[in-house]
Parts: sequence; structure tokens; C-alpha cells
Amino acid sequence: MAVTTYTPDNLDTAVLPGVTIDVTVLSGQVLVRGQAVAVSAGKVSELLTTGDFYGVMNEDIDATAGDTVGSMYYGAAALLKSELVFTTGDAAEFQEAARSLGIYFVEGV
Repeated sequence: MAVTTYTPDNLDTAVLPGVTIDVTVLSGQVLVRGQAVAVSAGKVSELLTTGDFYGVMNEDIDATAGDTVGSMYYGAAALLKSELVFTTGDAAEFQEAARSLGIYFVEGV
């Protein structure tokens, strides 16, 4: 069994382990790491309203050529507010919806 060492970076603070899942990004979307996303019909796209918060992308994904699989934070994550990307609104607007999934927006550690 391989042992890996986790190193926090500019988005993931490592205060919480950060649960990630693979998701299908809707064709035509270009999403960046740290971008808040929504899901519809099983596919992830940019987030436009508070009630649709589904998670935060863990990697840059260019799905302009078709549906593409990517990774996103889905729970148990403490992410730096300064590194989050919102199509509309800001961290303050979406933090309650994120908290309900176990994702916390923090100032720093």
C-alpha cells in the first residue's frame, strides 16, 4: 500500500480532510479550481443561485468539446474564501448552503 502525504495549498487548508467526488461537467462549461458549482440532471455547471449550491471544483475543467469528468469538493472541507470563484454573488451569499454540505469557507489558518 502506498502512503501519500497531503500538503495544503492555496485553496484547501487541510483543516478538514476534504471529501472529493468525481462528477460529470456539462458540455460547454469551462470551470476553474475553487469555483462553486450546481448540478442538474446529474451534470455539474456554474452556480447561479444560492439554492443550487452543490460543491466546489477541485480542478480546472474545460468541457467545451463535450461532457467531461472532473473532481469537486463535496463535503468535509475548509476552503479559503480568497480562492473561491462565484459566477454570481460571493462567499457570504453561499456560505450557509455550503455549510449544510460540510464545506466551510475560511479566512485563513
